[in-house]
Amino acid sequence: MRDSAHFRKLKISPLIVFSTIIFLISLHDGIMSYVSPVILNSKLQDPFLVGLILSSSSLFGMFFNFIIATFYDHKDYRFFIPRMLFFALLFPTIYLILPRDYIPFVLAMIVWSVYYEFRNYSKYNFVHEFLPPQENTEAWSVMTMFQSASYMIGPAIAVFLTTKNLDAPLYASITIVSTAIFLYIIFLKFYAKDKLKTKKVAKGSFSDVINQLKTFKILFKKLWALITFNFTLALLDVSFWTVGVLYSEKLRQTHDFGALFIIVYGFPAIFVGLVTPHIYQKLGKKRTAFISGILAGLSLVAVGFAQNIFLILGSVFLASAFSGITFILICATFEDYVTRLDGEENDIVSMSQFSINLAYAAGPVILGLIARTYSFGASFITTGVILVLSAILSMLVVPRKIRMPRKELAEVN
Repeated sequence: MRDSAHFRKLKISPLIVFSTIIFLISLHDGIMSYVSPVILNSKLQDPFLVGLILSSSSLFGMFFNFIIATFYDHKDYRFFIPRMLFFALLFPTIYLILPRDYIPFVLAMIVWSVYYEFRNYSKYNFVHEFLPPQENTEAWSVMTMFQSASYMIGPAIAVFLTTKNLDAPLYASITIVSTAIFLYIIFLKFYAKDKLKTKKVAKGSFSDVINQLKTFKILFKKLWALITFNFTLALLDVSFWTVGVLYSEKLRQTHDFGALFIIVYGFPAIFVGLVTPHIYQKLGKKRTAFISGILAGLSLVAVGFAQNIFLILGSVFLASAFSGITFILICATFEDYVTRLDGEENDIVSMSQFSINLAYAAGPVILGLIARTYSFGASFITTGVILVLSAILSMLVVPRKIRMPRKELAEVN
C-alpha cells in the first residue's frame, strides 16, 4: 500500500503539468474555434460555404490519421507535443499574414487539423506511459476538466476581443501557445526521464500501407459499433462549434444572454470530470456512456425546439453535461484498448480519431446545409436524433467485454 501511495504521489504531478499544457492549447483552440467561423463568414457570407471550408480540416485529418498509424505508429508524446505546439502557433499566424481568401482558409484548416490530431495522440500516449490502467478514467477526467475549462473560457475571450478587433483573438492565441511552449520545456526538464521506451520504427514501405489497412479492418470488425457511436458523439460537438457559433452570433443580436450559448456549452464539463469516475461502476463504462449519450441527444433535440433564451441555454447545459460524461467514458474505454494492445496503441487512437474527423468533415457541410435550407434548430434536432439512435444501437450490440484480436493482429504485423 505504501508503494502504491508513493507511486500515485510521483505520478500526479506530471499529470497536472501535462494537463495544464493541454489547457493552454485548448484555450487557444477554443478562441480559434470561435473566431474561425466568424472570419470565414465575414468573407463568404454563407453558412454552407463556411461549413464546407471548415470540413476540409477534418478531411485532411482522416488522411493524417492513416499517415500516423502507418509511418509513426510507435511514436510517443515526445514526438507529438513539439509538433502540436509548432502547428498551433502557425494557425493564427496564417490568418494574420496571408490574404483572407479561399486558398489561405483551406491552408489554415489543414494546419488546424495537424495540431489538433497531435494533441489527441499525445493525450492517449501520455496516459498509457505515465499511469496504470486502473487510473485511465480518472486520468481522462482530470484532462477533460482542464480541457473543458479552456473551451468555456476561450469563446468568452474570443467574444470580448472580437468586439474590439477581429485580429485581437489571433494575437491572444499566439501569446497562449507561446506560454505552452515554455511550460513544455519545464515539463521536459523535470519529467521526460520518467518513462523512456525503445520504439520500433516503421519503414514506410508499400507493404506497411497494406498491412495497416488490414489492421484497421480487423479492429473495425470488433469495434464498429463503438466507432459509430464515437462518430455521432463527435457530431454533437460539431453542431455547437460550427452552426452553433453562427447561431450564438444570431442570438447575441437579439438577446443579451445570447452570447452565453457557447460559454454554457463549455461549462458543465468542468465538473462532470469530478462526477464521472464515481457513476459507472454498476453498469460499466460502455453502458453508462450509452445511457448518457441518449440523454445528451434528447437534450440537443430540446435545443432545436426551444424558443425562449433560458430554455435554450438550459437545454445546452444538459446536452453538454451528458455528452461530457459520455466523452470521458468513451475515451477511457479506448484507453483501455490502448493498454491491452501495447505495441499497436496508435492504431486504436487512429480509429477513434478517424471517426471524429469523419464527423467534423461531413458534419459542417450537412448541418450547414440544413441550417441554410431550414433553420439552425433543425440542425440540432437532426444531430440529437442521430445520437439517440446510435446509442440505442450500441446498447443492443456491444458486449460488456470486447476481446481484442491479438492473434489476427500478430499475423498481419
